Amino acid sequence: MGEALRDKRQHFELASGEPGGFTSDRDGTQDIWRISARGGGARNLTPHPADDRNAVWSPDGRLVAFASNRDGDFEIFSMRANGKQVVQLTRNSNTDSIPDWQRLPRGVSGHAPDRARGRSARR
Repeated sequence: MGEALRDKRQHFELASGEPGGFTSDRDGTQDIWRISARGGGARNLTPHPADDRNAVWSPDGRLVAFASNRDGDFEIFSMRANGKQVVQLTRNSNTDSIPDWQRLPRGVSGHAPDRARGRSARR
């Protein structure tokens, strides 16, 4: 079995149903990798020493929400689809690990990460 297939993976899709990427621990920690819909190699979007997982693409494909333990416990973050401009969205003592997206009310443009629907487990 090839080296790339030995790691634990979690695959995800773009809102359009196209392959989006996967989460892999092949570099030692869980990272979010992007796969081009046109083929080619995978690109690490989160080359950070923390674990990054549970990626969910926004409906418009421009943002990714994900869980990371960058601050010591799992919180929800977002970033642009290219891996830039990472923003921490939650800060609490709970384990926030399941991000989701919701449409904003009529008259407001865009999409927002749905913090309320993220699964939160008390320690």
